[in-house]
Amino acid sequence: QARSCEVRFTGTGLVMEASGPPTKTRVQFRWGSYNEVSPIAWNQEVRVVGNCEELGSWDPSRGLPMMPSEVAPDCWISKGVSLNTGRPVEYRYAVVPKESAGTQSVRLGNLTSSEVPPLRWEDHQIRHCMPTGRRHILEDDEGRGRSVMLYPTSPMPSQAGPWLTGRSTQTAATKKQGAASSTAGDFESPFTPGGPRREKLEKQMLNERGLQVNKDDNVFVVFRLLPYCVHRGEDGSFSVVEAEGELKQVSLLRHAIAQSDLRDDKEKEQRSSPNVTFVGDPGLQTSDPEERKIIAEILKPYSCIPVFLDNPVLQYEFCLTVLWPLMHSMKVFQNNLQAFDDTKWRGFQMFNRAYADAIHSKLPSGALVWVHDFYLMLVPRYLTLRQPATTVGFFLHCAFPGSEILRCVPYREEMLQSMLSCKVVAFQIFEYARHFLSCCQLLLGAAMSFQSGGVLAVEHEGRSVIVRADHVVLPSERFVARLKEELVQQKAREVRERYSKKTLIASIDRDEPFAGIVLKFRAFQRLVADCRQHQHRVCLLQHVVGDTSNSSQELINVLKGMAEETNRSFGHPDPPVISVIHGPISVDERLAVLNAADILLDTSINDGLNLNPLLFYVAHERDYPGHVIVSEFSGCSSFLTGATKVNPWNSDAVVQALHTAITMEAETLERHFLRDHSYVLDGKLTQWMYQNLDELKRAQADTGGHIVGLDAGMHLQRMGHSFRHLNFDIVLKQYPQARYRAIFLDNEGTLAPDLGSILAPVTRADFRRDGLPPDPQVLDSLRSLTRDQRNIVVVVSGRSKEYLEKWFGSIEDLGLCAEHGFYWAPPGRLRNTGSSDQWQCMGQSSEEEEDWKSVVHELMKMYAKRIQGSVVQYKGSAIAWNYRQAGVGKELALELFRLLDPEGPDALLHGYPVTVQMGQGWIEVKHQDIDKGKAVERILEEMQEKIGQMDFVLCIGDDRSDEDMFRVVNSFRSESMGVMPSRRMSDQNQGVKLGHAEVKAEAERFFTATVGRKPSQAKYYVKNTVEVSDLLEKLAKQAIQARFSRYTSMPSLYGLAGTGSEDDEGPMTGMQSMKLNS
Repeated sequence: QARSCEVRFTGTGLVMEASGPPTKTRVQFRWGSYNEVSPIAWNQEVRVVGNCEELGSWDPSRGLPMMPSEVAPDCWISKGVSLNTGRPVEYRYAVVPKESAGTQSVRLGNLTSSEVPPLRWEDHQIRHCMPTGRRHILEDDEGRGRSVMLYPTSPMPSQAGPWLTGRSTQTAATKKQGAASSTAGDFESPFTPGGPRREKLEKQMLNERGLQVNKDDNVFVVFRLLPYCVHRGEDGSFSVVEAEGELKQVSLLRHAIAQSDLRDDKEKEQRSSPNVTFVGDPGLQTSDPEERKIIAEILKPYSCIPVFLDNPVLQYEFCLTVLWPLMHSMKVFQNNLQAFDDTKWRGFQMFNRAYADAIHSKLPSGALVWVHDFYLMLVPRYLTLRQPATTVGFFLHCAFPGSEILRCVPYREEMLQSMLSCKVVAFQIFEYARHFLSCCQLLLGAAMSFQSGGVLAVEHEGRSVIVRADHVVLPSERFVARLKEELVQQKAREVRERYSKKTLIASIDRDEPFAGIVLKFRAFQRLVADCRQHQHRVCLLQHVVGDTSNSSQELINVLKGMAEETNRSFGHPDPPVISVIHGPISVDERLAVLNAADILLDTSINDGLNLNPLLFYVAHERDYPGHVIVSEFSGCSSFLTGATKVNPWNSDAVVQALHTAITMEAETLERHFLRDHSYVLDGKLTQWMYQNLDELKRAQADTGGHIVGLDAGMHLQRMGHSFRHLNFDIVLKQYPQARYRAIFLDNEGTLAPDLGSILAPVTRADFRRDGLPPDPQVLDSLRSLTRDQRNIVVVVSGRSKEYLEKWFGSIEDLGLCAEHGFYWAPPGRLRNTGSSDQWQCMGQSSEEEEDWKSVVHELMKMYAKRIQGSVVQYKGSAIAWNYRQAGVGKELALELFRLLDPEGPDALLHGYPVTVQMGQGWIEVKHQDIDKGKAVERILEEMQEKIGQMDFVLCIGDDRSDEDMFRVVNSFRSESMGVMPSRRMSDQNQGVKLGHAEVKAEAERFFTATVGRKPSQAKYYVKNTVEVSDLLEKLAKQAIQARFSRYTSMPSLYGLAGTGSEDDEGPMTGMQSMKLNS
């Protein structure tokens, strides 16, 4: 029965008040016995006793009985009991004597009847719960039962004896009783110890271990710069030296490869290093072909391939002026009224193409290519265009902007397309990966999916692109050893002596606007000005890393002016309150400064990772801890749990963080320090490298298992390896061999692109979406297909019949289904003779239908009024709320979905014969007997009655509503596989059943395909609407050729006019053709 409800909006959101009988929640209790002094004996049992009638009203003799778990030792499970939803319940667990302690009792120990303790309560206090949802499990066993069922392992040593003894001494009656208890109730678990699931998990783990990079693998590591530089001597000769900058990622990786720092020797024996080749700029550019050959030759012993650029300055300019600020969420065009400079973009393309050419010329078959950072963002696309089978991975070391920033770039699609040409795309932290996913979905329409093993992926162009977040780590052992060198220790002592008896706050930043140094100085000035207890006791040592000849001298002048002002206010003390040092800093100097400092202060406004906080923890030990204050806009803030996170724009918060760090007690300081110190020191750069390369190799082998994602209806579905691209050659081969064919096509998103919402006023003060009609080429293809009398072509759409008549009315024999099948215009061969109106209504209107429509219509109007950009679509059979252009999240849509879903006992439409569907940007409520699947089912049945058995069906769609079509066609395919006469066999062997091989071939005549690679009920997928158009054009050409080949002597009557009637009994024989010609 439909419950009476009142829905209203308040200041906090939507509120629904319902009246009527209370709803019920099925509750199951799970409890673990941890009483070693008084264990539960064989002639005792556990019961749940509570303050409601279902739990005995505090009478243990009437409590809910529990049975021992068969999979978890010392755990007890109850049957499901129905309790009032939303009403608090008090309960306890009681141990009572069994009513019959016979052979059917389960013995869990070696206690005798004389050792049985009296009745007791197993809880020291009353427990409380509030049942919610349809089913509710109370895990008072600390999750032990669930963990054993999900991850079955052998029992713990302390529990092995009693558990195994109890199970081994069970009688047949006991086993039968245990089986009955395990199947009673509504909470049957599919997991059991061992079994096929455990074997599947072990097999997957073995496969992953087998897909690790080793000495047989060739890996190309691509950076902008090589880890070695080529220098030209005064005599014109060339020499190779190590590149400057030990903290550069390419240098760190080179050392990680050369000196493996795996956790133990056993792993070193199990894994051998792959053959790594570096690709990048050698540091010296020349246009002379002979000199290029010499440079390439001298770099061979270092496993390096040089990249030579024709115009390095021009080709690199786009990276500095556009990409670098863009990656750090700066709208580079907001103050520029000029048009976008295409010259810089073309230079960037040439820059990346040069790297792709260098890789492609040396790339062996089966090699892995690992491209790094935004400078080389287009390299994956150029590589895959040259060699589609190339396995490319991309790691972005900086931040990635949100969609509102990236969408400002004219070439945003090209950038995303290139990144999605990779097998694996990796980011420093998940926040950047989330930005990437939202950009792919918004700008490219690429859906997100999940694969087994916790793999996140993007489905694009028929491929799965793995997306992962794994921040870079430092080779801590190497820097710890470096810290112990006498030179570093001497420099650290000098810094400490200079700032003796003062709290030293150190900062090391690059000379760039994203470092937030000015914000840092402002906050520090307020600290020493407002906090008198810190005056003359704290100092700030600021290192600004950069070239002294750089154009950022303006920033340095501002910083030195602020430092001079602060120092002057305190009488120019020695050491100064603020010290600014501008210029390059070596790793030894960096380690010395960080070792001497008490606090590290970072106020960057956008930084991809920032290795300085990690290096600070490396430079300190447990006996000499320090504290880190890091900006919440820095990537490392997401995993440094002991550091203090601050908003650099909030000066008060920065001052408070500095005050707290300076006055922090030693115990608190050590506790915060140790949280991150062990984490940083445990990180191994070699393991980080191997994890990324192993993921790339697994992607190359494509052994990720089933793909799990949200389908067009936002439901979680699986997509196995059998889900593949629709092979046009097979379709074109099977098409002419079929006797009768049915073709079902969706319109928007399949025959024509699916546009966003364009607001247009209509009746009832609602709005509709104006869509885009198919191209003339598509209409011509449909017209040619419908002229073949063996074809029944139907367009099944959610649009109204007025729209379909407007778009497809010129095609005479085309069948039309409007509003998901509520209205149906049969094609000529299925049309009833003597009917004046071609449209038929498959549904019937009633007062009940008008009732739910009025409720839904009023509710959706409230949402449309409050959500700008959302619209309400009123149809004859359904009402939809479209929010695609509103920019609202799925959470709001899910709230409306739950409110309307008739399966929910508290929903507005509970008891009404309707279904609620949720798609990409819309929610629709319609009668439960109206959907595209039921419409296709009726059409197929009518075709079988009037024409005959269909032995070729092609069904293509793109949205949630099309999944019903796929389901029906797949079911029709299964039912038709038994007896399905082919056209050739029907002429010769009528009534003979098909053999196994022929049935298998016939099964390929039923094709269901979804547009876009996403989880679906369809058996195949096509990439986009362009492929659908191409397929229809090829089928139309076959239809035209068939007409001309059968009536070659009468092109004017049949071939050209296209109005002839074809023979339904198959192709003409030679004798028939001779009679016709005569």
